[in-house]
Order: sequence, then structure tokens, then C-alpha cells
Amino acid sequence: MIIDVPTPDEFHDAGVNQLYLAWKITMDAHDAWSIGVGASGDAEATDDYWRSVQPALSNAYSLIQQAMELGLKGRIARVSPYLLLGDPADWSPKAAKGATSFGELPSLEASKLVAVHNSVADPPLDPAFNTFWTAVRKDRNRIMHSAPRVTFTAGEVTRTILMAANALFCGDIMG
Repeated sequence: MIIDVPTPDEFHDAGVNQLYLAWKITMDAHDAWSIGVGASGDAEATDDYWRSVQPALSNAYSLIQQAMELGLKGRIARVSPYLLLGDPADWSPKAAKGATSFGELPSLEASKLVAVHNSVADPPLDPAFNTFWTAVRKDRNRIMHSAPRVTFTAGEVTRTILMAANALFCGDIMG
């Protein structure tokens, strides 16, 4: 028996929390720049500053992808959380013998979430969202695999947060 099955609201809330953390990281980087280096008007110092906060902006961007994944999972879970599980052939033999936590089972690959969502949820997400989702996921994968190096501006990260919030969380990024 599968236990500890997450609810759609748990996925949604976790996604909003991830998006809020990405927002906070990005706004903190921007605020530190505007109070310090940005106020000086020194272009070289500005470039150095934005290079120095790339790890933080990359973390924020990765959180956006995780938030989007959780948002999609929440929408799919409204139909049935079991649609989020991966191929039963990949399940541990333990799953057939007793209680197994939902989180211990393999889940659907992130690359398939939009297709599954659009197959079971109404209304489906538009093709522009799929393009956006794919781009964010690919950038996040490049960050995680460190090749080639991805650089972000606070503006790019902020726009991505707002687009994700609008598409999956009805604009709710404040937790």
C-alpha cells in the first residue's frame, strides 16, 4: 500500500515557497547592488558585483525550476497523485509487500510533466508555456552540470519568477 501521498495543496504550497525563496535571493542581490555598487555608478565594480552573485542567481533560477515542477505536480495531483508515479516496473519489490511511502517510489520525469498535465487537466497549458518550461529546465540542467556556464541578470531571474508565478501559481509568490 502506498502511504504518505501528498495533496495537491502540499505541492502548490511547496512550489510557492520555492518561488518565494528565489524571489528573496534575487531581490537581496538587487538591493545590495543598488545600495552599494550601483549607487556609485562604477561600471567595472558593477560588472564585478554581478559576476560575484552568479552563484546566488543560479541557485534562485534552480529554485524556479523546482517550483514549476511542484506546481505542475500539484495540478496533476488534483486529478490523481498516482499519475505522478513512474513506471511500476522500476518500483522496489518492497512496494508490493507492505506500506511504502509515496516519496520512496520513482516519479514521472520532469520532461513529461507538461504532456501529462495537458492530457488530464483542464484547461491545458498553452504551447508557449511548454517552450518556457523547456527553456527553464534546460538552463537549470546546464547549471547543475556546470557546462557551459550560464550567467543571469537579476532582471532575467525576476522575469522568470513572475512568468512562473503567473502561469502556475496565479501570481502568488509571497507565500
